[in-house]
Amino acid sequence: MRNILPRIFLSFLLFGCSKPRKVDPYFLWSPAGSDVDSVVRLIEMAYATDESADSIFVLTRRLSELAQLDTASHLKAARAALFRARYYDRFSSYAEAWKNDAAKEIENAYRAYGDTVTYPYDIFRLQYIEKKLKPRTLEERYFDNTRMLALARKFGDSLTTAGTLNNIGLVYLNLGDSAAALSFFRQSSRLFHQLGLEQWERKLQLSVAQAIAEINPLLYDSIMTDLEAYATAKRDTTLLTVILHNRYSEHPDVNHIIRALPLVENKPGFDNLEAFYKALIASDMLSRHKIDSAGIVVRQAQRLLTPTIIPDYAATILGVYASVLENEGKLDSALIYLHRSIALKDSLQQEQTGQDMLNRLTKQKIKLSHEAAVREKTIERMLYSALTVSLIFLAMAVIAMLLRRHNNLRLEKMKSDLHLARNQLQLASSLAVVKENENAIDTTINTITELMDAGRIPYADGARVCSALRAQLSNRDELASFQQVYANVHPNFMARLLEISPNLSENDKRLATYIAMGMDNRQIARVMRIEYKSVITARYRLRTRLKLNKEDSLESLLHRLSET
Repeated sequence: MRNILPRIFLSFLLFGCSKPRKVDPYFLWSPAGSDVDSVVRLIEMAYATDESADSIFVLTRRLSELAQLDTASHLKAARAALFRARYYDRFSSYAEAWKNDAAKEIENAYRAYGDTVTYPYDIFRLQYIEKKLKPRTLEERYFDNTRMLALARKFGDSLTTAGTLNNIGLVYLNLGDSAAALSFFRQSSRLFHQLGLEQWERKLQLSVAQAIAEINPLLYDSIMTDLEAYATAKRDTTLLTVILHNRYSEHPDVNHIIRALPLVENKPGFDNLEAFYKALIASDMLSRHKIDSAGIVVRQAQRLLTPTIIPDYAATILGVYASVLENEGKLDSALIYLHRSIALKDSLQQEQTGQDMLNRLTKQKIKLSHEAAVREKTIERMLYSALTVSLIFLAMAVIAMLLRRHNNLRLEKMKSDLHLARNQLQLASSLAVVKENENAIDTTINTITELMDAGRIPYADGARVCSALRAQLSNRDELASFQQVYANVHPNFMARLLEISPNLSENDKRLATYIAMGMDNRQIARVMRIEYKSVITARYRLRTRLKLNKEDSLESLLHRLSET
């Protein structure tokens, strides 16, 4: 569980940000030098395209020579040792002693790498070869290859991925689970097809054929016939030998063995297989009463026996030899070889019984491991889904909160706009009242002046009345109310004005406010109780303090400052 949550969170962090990494399937190693890297890539391609042992040997030796030329580079020495180990492992079937050489080179590689953490891919490939060399049970092979498969996919190593998939399929095949084996074989085959490696894709059909031999015999025969034609056309004697061997195992027909024998005869490393084939041919001769010929062939087989021979092959050879001796009348010798054959077969039977038990246990462990993996993935998916749903609900809550906040802001703005509209209406009303009063007083003063001029009102009385009316033009109460309404409508006006010129006097502030309110010079003179010319002078002084040019309009500036 502790491992699942970090992976889920990491997947969310990387979601939509990661792109498929394009890699060169023939070179995934960390750079060691252009000369070495080019040879490494050629070796990888040689293995992938199934080049001959001689071709790969030449390239491997070239890699070692380059490493020797640069003794200061431990990486080059390590990689040369790794590929020597790979060469010995790949062709150890031809010389069993090479397995020891491969093991020694693996030790040399580990010593040369030293800090293995720095070269994760190199160590992965080194461990892949190392595990192949060690004798392993089916259980060990399954779990080793499963771990290697995960690492190969992590590194983007399609070639090793295909190989490990095939290895896992072979484990299932040995456990008798043909359906599971077939699934892994087909995955491996698809990868080889994507890589354009037709020869490996073809060879993999051999594993597929083994998996379906009992399920679909007709399809098995069809695949094997096609593979046999392919191996013959390619002159691939090793593949052809395996095909004929497998065909004999599924449908015992000595003709398959007769065709396979020349392919292994007198070849280094194939002594045991040659001995086994000759014993099978001798057995067929006995069945056709060719005792002399059978005796010659089986004695050749017996001379080829080595300590490393597969016990099943040895039991067959000893049994056929015992039958030949019996037919030759050498009963005592025949009995000795018969007992040895029977003892080997009994031993194989016991071993098979034990192996069957181990296979059942292995199948059970694999099943439990698979179920645990499925449970972990299920839990991971559930947690992933729960986290996704939680994030969706959180996003919805955030959206709802933002919408609510947006709606509240809209409501506040509507209230503010309504309040502003009311204040503007009040301002307009106040301005209208002021102007109406001014107009009425102006009309009255003009009328009295006309009456004074006409002599209908004494001059002293008329002048006193006009003076009183003019004083009314500067009604501070009405003006103060007007200014307060203006301040409510344009609350930021004075602050903005002082940002431009902080040192304005009180008269400058009043003048700026009156101008912004739309009052003309005559009205300002009356309100401020100064001469008309003094208003002109005050306006000039205000322009200077606001740093306006000649072409700039004082009214436009003050109106902009009053805008909300």
